[in-house]
Amino acid sequence: MPDEDYFEIEMEDEEEDLKPDMIEAIPENACLQEALRVLCLRKEFQVPGEETPLVAVSNLNMTMLEGQITALLGHNGAGKTTAISLLTGLLEPTRGVATYRGRTTLDMDAWRGNIGYSLPTA
Repeated sequence: MPDEDYFEIEMEDEEEDLKPDMIEAIPENACLQEALRVLCLRKEFQVPGEETPLVAVSNLNMTMLEGQITALLGHNGAGKTTAISLLTGLLEPTRGVATYRGRTTLDMDAWRGNIGYSLPTA
């Protein structure tokens, strides 16, 4: 696991700051280990003709534990596919970091041997 200093993310807006009560703590007696940790993940897209970028994923924070099934639910346009694309390396984040078993998204080659992604079909 990288040093804690690695996870210091500079936030643009004070209201977006990550607060301890916003994250559910992993029980100390849990037999499941942390597999994926996402901190302050953000993705912006520049829209032609617009000054302000479109924010597709804003300040995503979550922890997935080994042996658990996790689902991302939300309405159309909520950023689910963009979030998965960020975690699989299809897109690069504007800001934020994720670790998978102690390896950061900066080491995407190490991730790819351990993740799978099934694209939605029409």
